[in-house]
Amino acid sequence: TPPAETLAAGESAIMLVSREPLPADVEEAAKNPANKFGKYVLLNELGRGAVGVVHRAWDTYLHQPVALKRIRPPSGVPNPGDLWRETRVVSLLREARSAVRLRHPNIVPIYDVDRVGRDYYISMEFVEGSTMAELVRRSRDRGQLSPYFENPKRWIHTLRDIARALHYAHTRPNPVIHCDLKPSNVLIDPDGRAFILDFGLARELRTPSAAGAVSGTPSYMAPEQASGRPEEIDARTDVYGLGAILYELLTGRPPFVGEI
Repeated sequence: TPPAETLAAGESAIMLVSREPLPADVEEAAKNPANKFGKYVLLNELGRGAVGVVHRAWDTYLHQPVALKRIRPPSGVPNPGDLWRETRVVSLLREARSAVRLRHPNIVPIYDVDRVGRDYYISMEFVEGSTMAELVRRSRDRGQLSPYFENPKRWIHTLRDIARALHYAHTRPNPVIHCDLKPSNVLIDPDGRAFILDFGLARELRTPSAAGAVSGTPSYMAPEQASGRPEEIDARTDVYGLGAILYELLTGRPPFVGEI
């Protein structure tokens, strides 16, 4: 019988004991106190967005890898104030509340949302793979217009799966609109299965939004978003985003390029 493995986890200093062997990278990372975050051991950074940074982490309670999203300070702002923090926390919690209600094979499930001290986080299923944006860049590096032309059938299936996931979200008793559908928010696993990520801008249709607010990614943003008319946002907003993704796969560029 292998010796029991122990890891300190959580502010209460609970010691978890498991007879399952730890992966080598977890065992190595756990030696550095800087990698401890509550019950998690941080392994490596997966990506950064407007609100948070995502790490592959080890959940010492569940004894499995997860994707851990935490709020990160804005770049170039050494001491962000409470208003900045409140805005980011609200966005993170909105993402968790929207995604946790959605149980679909093409939407990444949420495990947990909590905080360690003043640091809020979301724990999600860790899916091995690359974002569609990364796959598009790699295809261009190989001299292709987009990955669609390397395997059209596979990418038609990918778009079908995204459409099914969106339809599921749009037809819940309280419909959820993603509002930020773009290649970097679609993850593709090694088997070609697509997963929608990042519901940080998601809207529930029964929840009013402030008029004049503009949120989203300009290149994939529907007209009602770009012009600050949130009262007009509905399922067609995500259909526009999906259409913008299809446009990029067919032409090698998004419908619009620029800043707002």
